[in-house]
Amino acid sequence: DWPQWRGPQWTGSSPEQGLPTKWSATENVAWSVDLPGHSAATPIVSGDAVYVTAPEGDSVELLSLDRRDGKVRWKKTLGPAAGHAHRKHNMSSPSPVTDGRSVYAMTGSGVLKALAADGRELWSRDFQAEYGPFGLNWGYASSPLLLEGVLYVPVLHGMKTDAPSYVVAVEAATGKNRWRVE
Repeated sequence: DWPQWRGPQWTGSSPEQGLPTKWSATENVAWSVDLPGHSAATPIVSGDAVYVTAPEGDSVELLSLDRRDGKVRWKKTLGPAAGHAHRKHNMSSPSPVTDGRSVYAMTGSGVLKALAADGRELWSRDFQAEYGPFGLNWGYASSPLLLEGVLYVPVLHGMKTDAPSYVVAVEAATGKNRWRVE
């Protein structure tokens, strides 16, 4: 499993042995999927599911793919795709995170959602609506960190707003703030 953007040990590496060290479009590839749009997010893996965000039209989508064959199990809208895009960055740049039961995904537009493994929405937040515009030159791309049932979301504001930067700790089960620090 690879439950978050930095992997199972938060180091960007895996303890697994015998993994391929090179691949191409055909070499060491079990399957591939054409996403609706390009994404800078890291796909995450939990059990028999692969989760990835991608823009599609005017929205950012969270896709659940079957780990064995790549078939789409479900696709859910997270929030708007419109907003700041710069080169490879877009509103789907933050990577999702999972505890194996639920998956949590943030968009570059500040929407954070919790979904059950079957795709049911559990709760939703909009940090820009709650705490002011992000105002970043190159766009928001921070991925939430999940630790012991709490999601830690850093929001570093840019030069295009007077709103303060902050970190918010969100209860994963309820979506409610445990704390917020500027």
